Amino acid sequence: MKRIGKLVLALMALLTIACNRSQDITMMTQINNDGRSCIRCFYFHTDSASLVTDVDTVGNDYLHVGREWKRQWGFTDADSVYYNLPMSPKQYAEIQQELERQGIDKRVEDTILVVAERHYKTTEEMSADLPLMLADKPLTAKSSTKKNFRWFYTDYHFSETYASCDSLFSIPITDYVDKDMASYWFTGKPNLAEGVPGAGMKEMLDNVEERISQWLNANIAAEVYNQVIERYNEVDNPPVSRERFIELRDSVIHSSDKLDVDIINVASETASILKDYFKSDAYTPLLKSEEMGKALEQRYAVYGALMGFSIQYALSMPGRFTAFDYEALHFTGEYLIPHDYTITASSRVVHPWAFVATLLLIVIPLFLFRRKRKDK
Repeated sequence: MKRIGKLVLALMALLTIACNRSQDITMMTQINNDGRSCIRCFYFHTDSASLVTDVDTVGNDYLHVGREWKRQWGFTDADSVYYNLPMSPKQYAEIQQELERQGIDKRVEDTILVVAERHYKTTEEMSADLPLMLADKPLTAKSSTKKNFRWFYTDYHFSETYASCDSLFSIPITDYVDKDMASYWFTGKPNLAEGVPGAGMKEMLDNVEERISQWLNANIAAEVYNQVIERYNEVDNPPVSRERFIELRDSVIHSSDKLDVDIINVASETASILKDYFKSDAYTPLLKSEEMGKALEQRYAVYGALMGFSIQYALSMPGRFTAFDYEALHFTGEYLIPHDYTITASSRVVHPWAFVATLLLIVIPLFLFRRKRKDK
């Protein structure tokens, strides 16, 4: 876990450099009694400009909500009354002054929670309008609901599937581990630990940890390699043609175990691998150039966005939950690495009137029958 942890920390560091404001997001989905219409709400922090300016879109790096949403603001530390956005510059200044008066070392935007709400006729419509962003691209989802009426109760079933982000990786994870193990590693499902002794599980996960690390390293190397391909005309006296260089990509990446997870120096490490493989130093000047460093930073930010994606997920359905398959308050970008991520839940509304009606249907005929016999 140590090697992977270094990578995650480095990616998160890059993400922090790119965006230092809070990215905390809570997404609440409410399924209504009709089993089709629904409400979706987002609670989040945003920047000061979005609070005081009448802008088309508010949010942060992971969320973009437009004017079609009802957008309000309130305080985070109370059962707040919410007010329509934008707030006035005077309100903003008064809140800042109050924070300073109380000696609270926070910005106004850190104490303000924005809530965006929208009503939909169907859950399909809701999922098609998902305003979540990941690596500057819209996150996509599909959902469905079912309402099954029974005399004594009504069952509700909800499912929402978020599309995988595996396309962000040049080299698929299944090149290193099978799909079930990859899923277990990142999502905990399927539960491969069931029935396996602790010692056996440790051995299995130790091997997987190494293979996952190799996969991450290979993808980092692939990012560098792909940048060289894009700038191949800048290489002086290359040892092979661009076409041949492209053909050899996977062979070169897998040819060495020298590449570590230090993404700050990965260009230099890759330069060493290319030098060893092609017996030429032709690629080193390009890989160590400032332009290459900037290009790689942009690509690493994509990985950083994936690792930094985390929302609190809340679901409300009619009645009481009878089953659910999602991690409450925990939906991260890692869930989207191996495959699509599906949230499912079921609930049941019991009909007290049905029991009363059934009882009456039994009692009244008996009463009438007995009365009729007495009349005779």
